[in-house]
This record gives sequence, C-alpha cells and structure tokens, in this order.
Amino acid sequence: MNRAKSIFVAAISIAMAFTSSYAQKKCGAELFNPQNSFCYDSQVYRKCDGMQYNPSTHICNGRTASRATCNGVNYNPLKQRCGNDGVLTMCGDSWYTPSTQFCLNNVVYNKCGGKTYAPKTHHCSDAVIKKNGNRSTGTFNDVRDGKIYKIVDFGIGRPWMAENLNYEVEGSVCYNNSDSNCDIYGRLYNWETAMKVCPSGWRLPSNDEWSTLVIFAGGRKNAGKKLKAKNGWNESVTDEFGFSALPGGYGDSDGRFYTVGSNGSWWSSSEDGSYRAYSRRINYYLEDADRDNNDKTDLFSVRCLQD
Repeated sequence: MNRAKSIFVAAISIAMAFTSSYAQKKCGAELFNPQNSFCYDSQVYRKCDGMQYNPSTHICNGRTASRATCNGVNYNPLKQRCGNDGVLTMCGDSWYTPSTQFCLNNVVYNKCGGKTYAPKTHHCSDAVIKKNGNRSTGTFNDVRDGKIYKIVDFGIGRPWMAENLNYEVEGSVCYNNSDSNCDIYGRLYNWETAMKVCPSGWRLPSNDEWSTLVIFAGGRKNAGKKLKAKNGWNESVTDEFGFSALPGGYGDSDGRFYTVGSNGSWWSSSEDGSYRAYSRRINYYLEDADRDNNDKTDLFSVRCLQD
C-alpha cells in the first residue's frame, strides 16, 4: 500500500513538473504558452517548427525561419515589407518606397528630382524644388458652359480652383438629384469622370499635391478649419486662405446620398489599387483634413488644379 502510494505521489510530482515547465508566462501585457510561442520585444510570436527565431531579421515560412530579403536586399519584417518596387517602410498608416518617396509628419511625399524637401516652405515643380511665394486670387472662365470660377494661388505651386466644379457630364450628379444643390456645392463625380472632367489647362490634383496644400494650411490636424468656407458649416471658421471648402456630402453607385452640410470629400488623381483611389475629407466641427481611400464608383466633389 505504501509502495502504491509512493508511485502515485511520484506520478503527480512528475505531472506537476511537466505542467509547470509549460505554465503561461508574461510578455508585456500578454500571457503566452512557451511550448508553442515566445516573447520578443514585448510581443508574442508563434515558434517556427518549435524553434524561436529573430522576428526583426527572419520570417517563418511554414516550418522554416529564413532571412527576410526583398529583391536581394535584407529588411526588417517588423518595420518593413516587400513590395513590387522593393522594400517598403511604414509612414503613419501608409507604406512608402524610400528610394522615390519620403515620410514627414506621417505623410508620404514623392521626392523632387530624387531629393527630399520641406513641404511647409517649399514645393516641387517639374522636378525642381522651389520656395513658396505669396497668395494671390483671380477668376477663370470655363468656356464649355460659361461658368466663372474663383481661383487662388497659394504660392506653393500651381493655382487651385476656389470653388467645386459644376460642369454637367455623364458620371456626375447633383446631391439628391437637386439642381439647387449643384448651385451651392457643385456636382458630385465618380473617379473615372473626375479624372477627365476638368477644363483644358486644368487637372485633378494628386494625393501629393493635396498633402502639400494640407501641410501649407497647418497640417492634417489643423488644415480643415482654415480651408473651410466662412458660410455653410454652421460653425465659426476663418477660410484663412480663400479655399472656401463646402460640405457638399457624397453619393454612392446605388443612388444614395449622405452628409451634405456635415462634410465634404474631394477626389485626388492617385489610385490605391485597381478599384480604389485617394481622396480628402473635411468634417463639420472637426479641425482636421483627412486622407481616405474610397471606391472609384463613389461620388465626390472635384477641385481642379492648373496644369
């Protein structure tokens, strides 16, 4: 009886020792099982075929941990990834290619003639970095329908229209299909139409050109309040630079409309894959000017930039 008891106690001890060896451990604020996971820089990772590896230099492909390379170049999988054009690095919520782009204040810009620059004080024009000038205003007559638009030159490149485009063409609508909304806010366009709707000598601005404007107007967190029109937002704003952004809302491909009087969205010419493109959005009672990526079939406002 004593021998049986001893065997039982020994078995319990062995089981407890085995269990203890795989008891959960803490990694940062997270618990993990060291039998199948490991802790690296306060983050939990799955072992690769039962083995630990360095997540900053290696990736686990099935059962093998191998050196992370991209087109023959080593990279850090924790901070970078491999894209079609080489190693990509994170900037804010976007990935960029350091060989042709640069990151400033979590915004991605294209290099200018292969060089970086300060978008707050300089701009890129025909691959040449130029110092920002003074603001000036004027008007433009669209000979296609005789409409006259205010324009503003911020001294950061090319003049912008200071009103939403209101040229009627297939692929565009008035908010709620009401002509009176077009008179106030201009027309809403899908992306394909927006790409070709600006009058001769004008074009849709790129995401980079929108970013340059936003930086000039105080950065993403402050530009909205400075770019809003004085009237139409139901709040006290300055329209400091004469851009006069209005809350024209938006529409979708199913004929539904949203948020007129609360926010405005404007297309850029920059694509995000085959079915989406980048835009800029300004909201009621918020001070920021955010970048979005949206379905190309959505219906947004258009601001044209002189070519």
